[in-house]
Amino acid sequence: PNIGIKPTTSFLLNSFGFRPVLITSTSAMGLSLFALGLLTSATPIAVICALALFSGVARSLGFTCYNTLCFSDIQESEMRHANSLFATSSQLFAGLGVAASSVALRLGTPISHVFTSRPAPIDTYRVAFFLLGCVVLGSTFSAIRLQKGSGDSLRTMRVKQKA
Repeated sequence: PNIGIKPTTSFLLNSFGFRPVLITSTSAMGLSLFALGLLTSATPIAVICALALFSGVARSLGFTCYNTLCFSDIQESEMRHANSLFATSSQLFAGLGVAASSVALRLGTPISHVFTSRPAPIDTYRVAFFLLGCVVLGSTFSAIRLQKGSGDSLRTMRVKQKA
């Protein structure tokens, strides 16, 4: 999904802007995590593959948007320092993502006991997917709060045509 969406990413960002694309991609990421939590052993493999593709496309699009947007207001003379900070913070947040997933999985058992006295082992994972979906949807609210023209300096198609 990552390589497949990359050629389309520039077109989407240039056509719609960073804010709408981020709102859509983060919403889709959160919803796909909820949907992954609903999978069962009876789910057809085609549905699982489609959901995995949808999730991967949304995640790739969101990451590309955030990774590009963070450099939009950096002056050329500060780019080296910004790149170093970005690389360091990216590693930090990747580790935090693993930690958050572990915490969500750990919380899955006690939370699933709230809903049923004898939860199945899969319920722990369902709860973890739902918790992570909620965290990701929190980033949608951050995307909504972006200013409408955020990242327009990086866009090439529509913004320049309007000028």
